[in-house]
Amino acid sequence: MKKYLFAYAVLATALLFFTCRHYRAENRRLVENQTALAADVYFATKGETPSTTAKLTLVIDQDILFSDGDHGYISPHKNNPGIWDETRDYFYPIPTDDRSLTGGALTQNPGWNDGLNF
Repeated sequence: MKKYLFAYAVLATALLFFTCRHYRAENRRLVENQTALAADVYFATKGETPSTTAKLTLVIDQDILFSDGDHGYISPHKNNPGIWDETRDYFYPIPTDDRSLTGGALTQNPGWNDGLNF
């Protein structure tokens, strides 16, 4: 019994060691990527001619949208209000593979078109 407990303790310690080591390596990689990204991207306002050595220049409100005009969170859906369509949005579409496997026994949910005609 003691032999198994010792083996379990060694295994748990090794697993914890490698997990922490992996976490530290991932955290270090993330910090390096964030630093590199911050150095390589410049956010310009419309009409501005930037004098920078950044590899990528993004124009605010044209190439990138922020939540508060020229600052804030990056807003990928600022121009898309996300309108709810009651005839379609209550159900997800049935996956095409599932419909193909049943040979048309399953019909697609209303408002969704997957291109299958049985």
